[in-house]
Amino acid sequence: MPTYARIACALVIFILFLWVAPWIAAERRDDAIKKYGKPIPESWPAVVMEHGELKEWRLGTISDNPLGFGACSLSFAAAILLFVVDTYFMVRRVPKP
Repeated sequence: MPTYARIACALVIFILFLWVAPWIAAERRDDAIKKYGKPIPESWPAVVMEHGELKEWRLGTISDNPLGFGACSLSFAAAILLFVVDTYFMVRRVPKP
């Protein structure tokens, strides 16, 4: 039976993955114009290709916002670690037949 901590960690992992994965793939506007050859509004700081469609990424690239990316990545890693540790201790508590 999953503990509440594991359920919360799974939810946090899912949400943070939706932030970390596109952030890794984010490109500067000028680079995206050269790569994809599509017009991109000047107000967009960064662009992400999501399911074949260009979308604005307001947080910029990793080099534009390294502290934000670091905090998000660290939170993601901590949630995964907590999930694994909680799973390990849950398995140890199960009585052996």
